[in-house]
Amino acid sequence: MKKLNKIVFIDDDIPTNEYHKFIVKKADVARDSYFFTTAENALAYLSDIKTKYDFPDLIFIDIKMPGMTGHEFIDSVRSLPNFNEKRTELAYLATTMTNEDVAAYAANGMKYYYFKTITAVNLCKIVTEIFNIETANKPVNVIDQRARRI
Repeated sequence: MKKLNKIVFIDDDIPTNEYHKFIVKKADVARDSYFFTTAENALAYLSDIKTKYDFPDLIFIDIKMPGMTGHEFIDSVRSLPNFNEKRTELAYLATTMTNEDVAAYAANGMKYYYFKTITAVNLCKIVTEIFNIETANKPVNVIDQRARRI
């Protein structure tokens, strides 16, 4: 099975990042994964990357964050000298999406936008959809603690 080299998640919600860490590990779709709680920290990390080959394959960014928004982050990433739009895919994460939101994402050149939080099965489907590579065929056993009975 082929894997992505790097995947990055940027979300100001720490529990969401922790959940996505678990999901990335379970889905086993990337060799390395990085998680940031601010767009500014993620941008600093990306700015330090020396070559386009070390850039992440996939970056998920929460749209509504304090400080730098997802839209501002995407514009900044696209202006980095080592960013290669043919090599790195960008995807928005949102808790809600309206038709107006989708139109705004498309106007910003975004092809991918997903509801958060992403499950392991969905992450495998996303990687297959975007990169046209087959992910592991092993079943992904994930217990969703939010759905337990009281």
